[in-house]
Amino acid sequence: MAAKKLYRLEDSMGYRLTVLAGEMKAQMRRRVSKFGITTQQCAVLMVLYRREGLNVTELAERIGVDFGGTSRLVDRLRVKGLLSGRTDGTDRRALRLELTRKGREVAPKALAASKAMNEVYLKKITQKEARQFEAILEKLRGGVAPTESKPWTKGSGFVGVPA
Repeated sequence: MAAKKLYRLEDSMGYRLTVLAGEMKAQMRRRVSKFGITTQQCAVLMVLYRREGLNVTELAERIGVDFGGTSRLVDRLRVKGLLSGRTDGTDRRALRLELTRKGREVAPKALAASKAMNEVYLKKITQKEARQFEAILEKLRGGVAPTESKPWTKGSGFVGVPA
């Protein structure tokens, strides 16, 4: 009778994805640190560059960070002079977030750094493999219904790979 192979950490899909994500985050950290921001702060700038006027709750949904963590990110970016907030016309307790002039200068650089980072990995696979990889990720994610508020929606495509 053949010996049963023991399940190893390296056999875990979650472990492998975590290792890859960690490598990607470390590379991204090096790319955006020259702008004086962290990778999470980069995500905030990227979202607000495309859609200013979000409140903290809406921003938190888009970047996949809880409300408290997002509030701290916003506070740090305000201290750095990259974000400002204006009172919401309908809810005086809510702030609508906007990039400052300095934020509008840094955000496109952060976007370019993210796109370049993406391209490093996409060069390793074909366009067909990239589309398959995206489809597999969507399938593994469990069919979460795509909405405006979700940061990762089905069919959004990787940058540089036609959907």
